[in-house]
Amino acid sequence: MPISKLILRALAVSVFLSTILPSHAQNNQPPSKSSGTNTDAVIELFKQEVVFQKDGNQKKTTTLRVRLLTVAAVQQYGNISLLFNSSTEKPFVGHIRTIKPDKTVINTPASSGQEVTPDVVRNAPMFGDLKVMVYPVQGMQAGDILEYELGTESTSPLAVGQFWYVHKFTKQAVVQDEELVLNIPTESAVILKSPDFKYDKQEQAGRTIYTWKTANLSVAPQYQPGNGMAPKPIHKDPNAPAVDVQLTTFKDWEAVSRWYADLEKERIVPDDAVKKKALDLTAGVKDEREKIKRLYRFVSSQVRYVGLEFGVGRYQPHAATEVLANSYGDCKDKHTLLAAMLNSIGVTAEAVLVHSEQKLDKDIPSPVQFNHLITAIRSDQGWEYMDTTLEVAPMGLLLATLSKQEVLRVAESGTGTIDQLPEVFLEKEVKSFTVNGKFNDMGTLDATVITQSNGQEGLLLRSAFHHSPAEKWTELTQYISQYAGFAGEVSDVHVEGLDDPDSVFTLRYHYLRKNYFDLSTDPKQKSVPCPRFAECCHGFHTHGVRVLFVGILDPVHNIGLDQGCFLHDLFGFLMGIYPFVNVRRGWGWSRKLHA
Repeated sequence: MPISKLILRALAVSVFLSTILPSHAQNNQPPSKSSGTNTDAVIELFKQEVVFQKDGNQKKTTTLRVRLLTVAAVQQYGNISLLFNSSTEKPFVGHIRTIKPDKTVINTPASSGQEVTPDVVRNAPMFGDLKVMVYPVQGMQAGDILEYELGTESTSPLAVGQFWYVHKFTKQAVVQDEELVLNIPTESAVILKSPDFKYDKQEQAGRTIYTWKTANLSVAPQYQPGNGMAPKPIHKDPNAPAVDVQLTTFKDWEAVSRWYADLEKERIVPDDAVKKKALDLTAGVKDEREKIKRLYRFVSSQVRYVGLEFGVGRYQPHAATEVLANSYGDCKDKHTLLAAMLNSIGVTAEAVLVHSEQKLDKDIPSPVQFNHLITAIRSDQGWEYMDTTLEVAPMGLLLATLSKQEVLRVAESGTGTIDQLPEVFLEKEVKSFTVNGKFNDMGTLDATVITQSNGQEGLLLRSAFHHSPAEKWTELTQYISQYAGFAGEVSDVHVEGLDDPDSVFTLRYHYLRKNYFDLSTDPKQKSVPCPRFAECCHGFHTHGVRVLFVGILDPVHNIGLDQGCFLHDLFGFLMGIYPFVNVRRGWGWSRKLHA
């Protein structure tokens, strides 16, 4: 996961990792609605069927029947997209047809499909085997029914003699009839888990067929109103199962570990070019820790990250020398290069398979439980973990979404160890938010805003500005300000510490907000908003870190009212605690909150 779904999920994802493929091209979900309504289309049938072979090959077929009620639905379903890896699988089309209200049928031929390269790999030809077939549906209008049957068939197995699968039943669209069919050789020993959905099991001609049938007749909202600010996501039970059906032929985690170790073993061997680069980067350095840090910084910051989830496109990494020559790679490629360079100075690194969002289900040994790969080395304090996809993170800092996640650590020998990542925080973490300005007699706030941070929030902010061109910084800061609850006008943006991951990141900008207070009315209590750190970085937790909002009594940082009314005091709060300050005309009032 990428830094994507690693840098993942809060501010940085919204700003600079907006690479999107059509929903039904990426996963086993039909297109879902983003508007929150269910009146544009009715999905009458959504069926997934997977036929597995003993050698590991498989054929996946998707069948969809949807009634299109509006022009918006026609736009949504007008292009059918199918993601596939051209080196290991091929697409196929059974049929694509539009059925008119008078029962007239208009067929879209498979030959009309266009093969395109996804935007995420357009500038990364090393991933040129990742393709999308796009089929423009012909003759479709509101009131029609769209039916299609299409899928992919593997030409070589991802793991010889092994297969695995996961499925999540649709919850973000209304589906009248949803079916899942898994067809496997009876002689293949499988581990199957489906705790909340019953299935039918049949034996036919040496095959075992599992069938699930369900429906989803209502859609729960994903967001709740934001009271003038960005909508808040409705967070799910963290202990709820991430998927509904899991199947694997791997008998244990040791088998998964041996499989991945075999995939990477030749790719992490340093050739002369990799050795020379590693030695050049560490020339004159005697301290091993500093050598490791230099190699990490090089791979993290100088090798461009291509945001593909672990397992998307391929599981086997490219060779370290190829990654070095191209100066880009996905998570497993960047680990491979770092491992090879560390090997060049006598340090052994291990691959760490992890999921950035869901808990590891230790009952199901399967590669599909992971969407990201990071690096581990042995130090005097035990195992130390590092993520080279973050690009602007100090060595050892991981995104908080990985905090305490259980992982599979893979040794070069193939030995696998289930381990738990440490809690993610910096020993000296800084987080401050300062407003220095004044109100005029019209209630306009004119101020300089300064936010300083390292750790998780610093990483997200630094990443956002690192990936955004300087001419877009004002637009980016405007987004950040609005998300934090400050809907005024942003200008004169400056940043410090952008390219130094070990420093405190500083964002400074001018902020103007008209009609912030209506001072012409009788004295009334007014609320001064504080930044929504807890909202902006949902899921990121501090380690006893104090966040500051600084008031007028500080001689440097102040908010004043031209009419002699002033707000004063310095008060702090921890993430998740919302302080408040009431302001009345003609006098000052303050409250100090203690953690």
